[in-house]
Amino acid sequence: MSLPSIVVQTALTLKLATVFQDKEVVKRGALASYGLSYYAIGRQLANTVQRLLKGAKPGEIPVDQVDRVEFVVNIKAAKCLVSSFRRPSSTEPTRSSNDDRWERNPGHR
Repeated sequence: MSLPSIVVQTALTLKLATVFQDKEVVKRGALASYGLSYYAIGRQLANTVQRLLKGAKPGEIPVDQVDRVEFVVNIKAAKCLVSSFRRPSSTEPTRSSNDDRWERNPGHR
């Protein structure tokens, strides 16, 4: 079993969200991935190799940069995590995003 699989299984047991770079881990239960498309990188590399095979000099070929990243979400894992969240009651203090003071939850008055 791979390390990402162990992390995903542990996180699922504890109902924690996990985000990885590789979208393959999302297929194994991670919440999301954000990273490079290895397919797109392969296509870029194939274009460079094709230019070389057609006689282009390596110094004439511009350096390609990855111009696309993928964000993949596991809807099943997201629904599982959302159902595990508890909505705070109006008497529970919540942390304000604007400062460090504790205040009453403004959405539940």
